[in-house]
Amino acid sequence: MTVKELLGHASVTMTMRYSHLAPDHRMRAIKTLDTAYPTDTNSDTVETSGGINHAK
Repeated sequence: MTVKELLGHASVTMTMRYSHLAPDHRMRAIKTLDTAYPTDTNSDTVETSGGINHAK
């Protein structure tokens, strides 16, 4: 899953348009994503409610 999909944007262009947000906004977004999609820092897997998906 990409950031574009997580944010519900129709295009990468829209995601890039909003990527200029202040650093504190970015950090809050990263913490939100970390909480929603915990990762195993020893591998490239992402735990989801449906099981474990391998990151691409």
